[in-house]
Amino acid sequence: MVEYTDNQGITFELPKLTTKLMTEMSKVTQSGDIVETVKAKYAFVKLCLPAEYLKERLDGSKIDDIDLVELAKVYSDVANAYSAPMFEANTQGVNEQLDRIKPMVDVAQSMANVAAANKTSRQVFKAI
Repeated sequence: MVEYTDNQGITFELPKLTTKLMTEMSKVTQSGDIVETVKAKYAFVKLCLPAEYLKERLDGSKIDDIDLVELAKVYSDVANAYSAPMFEANTQGVNEQLDRIKPMVDVAQSMANVAAANKTSRQVFKAI
C-alpha cells in the first residue's frame, strides 16, 4: 500500500501502480511541450487522488483554471510516494550486500594494519 500525505497532513491511499498509471506518468517526461506536460501531470494525478480533493487543492477542476504551482507540487509528491518503496527496497538490498562483505573488509583491514605495523617495527642491524 502506497500512501500520499499532503502538506496539511491529509493522507490518501494511492491506487496500485499499474501499467496504466505508469503510462500516464511516462507521458509527463515524454512530452516536449509545456502545455502537454501540464496536461499529462493533471491526467496522472486525477487517476490517483479524489476529484473533490484535487478541485480544492488545485483551486479549480478545469485545466485552464487550476493552480499550476500546486499541480507541480501534487504531481511530484505523488510520484515520489510511488518511488519511495522501490528506493527503500534497493537501499535495503545494497545494505544487505554491504553487511555480507563487511567481515571480509574487516579482515583485509586487519591484515593491512598488521603488515603496516611489521613494516615499521623492523630493526636494522649493522655489522660490527
